[in-house]
Parts: sequence; C-alpha cells; structure tokens
Amino acid sequence: MNIGAGIDIRTGIFTAPRAGRYFFSFSGVSGTVGVITTTPVWVDLNLNGAKIGMSNGQRDYDTLSIQSTLNLKKGDKVTIYLRQGSLHSDSNMHTHFTGMLLEEDLDFPTTTGPAPPPPLTGDPPGFAH
Repeated sequence: MNIGAGIDIRTGIFTAPRAGRYFFSFSGVSGTVGVITTTPVWVDLNLNGAKIGMSNGQRDYDTLSIQSTLNLKKGDKVTIYLRQGSLHSDSNMHTHFTGMLLEEDLDFPTTTGPAPPPPLTGDPPGFAH
C-alpha cells in the first residue's frame, strides 16, 4: 500500500507529502541467500541525507531493526541505506520498510474577532470611597 504516494517504489525514498509526526520501521535479515558470509551488515536510517539511526548484524541471519518517530516538514526525505554487507531478499520477503502519518500539522488561518472593550477607568457609577 502507498496511501498518500509518499514512497517512490523505484528508489525507496519516502518524501513527506505533508508536515506532521510520522512513525517509521525497518526490519531485515542479514546475509545473502545461499552464501555464507561473515561480513557485518550496517543499515542506516537517514533524514534528508543525514544519518539519524542505525542497526547492525555481525553474521548471517541476524535480525536488524530500526524504529523512529519523526517530526517531518512537507518534502522531507526518509531513506534506509545499506552501508555495508547484504540483506536477504527472496520470495520470503525478509525485508520491510514502513511508515505512517501519526498526526498531521494543520495550518488554521488566524482570525481576528471584534476588538476587546476598552479597560475601565475611574470609579463605576454609584461607587463611594
């Protein structure tokens, strides 16, 4: 599902369609199907190109995961970057990257109502000192 069309399926880049709080989750399994490797795996969560989170695995079949709640502006970009190693990718669908809007920032126009009454000055009628 790609409700709101925030994720570009070709590139894997999520672009916030509106400002607000978003929750992101990544999970994957380290290694390459059919190949034994001891290369560590490093996966980064990036916001507008800057690393803001990471996960790593030291051997094949380690589970990697990252979760983060972010305040995004419209147009901010969130990506998962495989910095080193490899992830299983086969018909068992070991790798997932999800995101959802939790709370949208709404811009309400500010309105001005009638002017407040002027402050009272002097004593009210009938007041005696």
